[in-house]
Amino acid sequence: MSKLPVPKAYVTANVQKPKARESQDPLFDLRDYLRFRDTYWHICKLGAGGDGTVNLWKHRRSGAFVAVKTPNQTKNPKPCPRLIKEAKNLERLGKHPQIIEMLTYSETFKPRGPAVFLEYAPLGDMLSYQEKLLMQQAKQKKPQQMPESTICKLLSDMGLALGFVHGKGFMHTDFKPENILVCPPDGWADNNEIPVIPVFKLTDFSRMATFPLPFDAPEYYCGTPEYAPPLSEQVSVRPSGDLWSLGCTIQTFALCMIPTQSKQAFIADRQKAGKTHPALLDERAWNQPQWRRILPTVYRPLNVTKLELVQDWDVPDSLGGRSHIPYSTYLNTWYTTLWNTDEKTRITAEALVENYVPTIASDIELAEAEQLAEASFKAAKMLREHATTRSFVLKRCDTREDSLTQGLGDQIARTL
Repeated sequence: MSKLPVPKAYVTANVQKPKARESQDPLFDLRDYLRFRDTYWHICKLGAGGDGTVNLWKHRRSGAFVAVKTPNQTKNPKPCPRLIKEAKNLERLGKHPQIIEMLTYSETFKPRGPAVFLEYAPLGDMLSYQEKLLMQQAKQKKPQQMPESTICKLLSDMGLALGFVHGKGFMHTDFKPENILVCPPDGWADNNEIPVIPVFKLTDFSRMATFPLPFDAPEYYCGTPEYAPPLSEQVSVRPSGDLWSLGCTIQTFALCMIPTQSKQAFIADRQKAGKTHPALLDERAWNQPQWRRILPTVYRPLNVTKLELVQDWDVPDSLGGRSHIPYSTYLNTWYTTLWNTDEKTRITAEALVENYVPTIASDIELAEAEQLAEASFKAAKMLREHATTRSFVLKRCDTREDSLTQGLGDQIARTL
């Protein structure tokens, strides 16, 4: 793993710790629980979900970080089968730059196994990265909106990830923002800035399935409803469902909203059809699985104005109070291919890799160059400001000295 600095919020107090035994095999330090506890320090909890909890640990000697995913604590001492499945799936899948790397796993981890040891993503998941970038824009007094180059990078990286997964004969089946982790680009040294062109990596393969599915395997969709393909596709899971979910994820990233139909529009449609629905303000009912499952995900264009989104595309009036400058028709055209309602003619991950990724590479390189140039400009500006301030102070000192000298001369002249 690359050596990455600990976020400032996670810096621990300078406490004396027992000296660790030297190790020649870092992976052995992970697999053996006693050696792991002796050679790694616990830094913080990174997150938790239905399948487990992720904690950040730091190797005492090398300073390398590792994210450790373990089962949620229950009274059941047996290993968690879903995490074992995820580890086995990652072994079968293999390594790829756009997929979070599994270093190893241990089924004998305490107090309950298994532990899956994963590459650490310092910028968190996609939603966390999105929030940090918006905050950075606010501090810099820039429009609060995801840059088009960042969206292009997300689409490119996830096209590559899904192209690899589907090319191996697998489906992710739970593609969503929380399952995309974000890392800084190679060589990124400014720890006080959030990179506009990061590296997006797909994670959480506990629900990965082969395609075509085995004869005795359940075919229904088991992923997150808010990023699910249409109901007609959920009874027979296919790789095309991952592409629809990618479209939903892009919408969330670009428009900062859940890609489902609004409750008001859903209620209106149900009333026209003479069907039941929850009360508008009954959050408990809306959170029930049966209603989450049938509240559809819907397409919204990226290349229209905020007013058009509100009037024509079922978007809340506020958009969170953020600005919205329409994105390019070029980006929207590729984004739209993910929402093709005919799953048989919907764009494939392979087609994205062959046709979209090469065309966007030059745009991403340009954005990266602009990002580095802006960082250099800011550094030069700080140097100029420092030099200007120093010159001003020296000039004030010289003026004051001249004034004192003149005053002293006048005083001597009066005395004479």
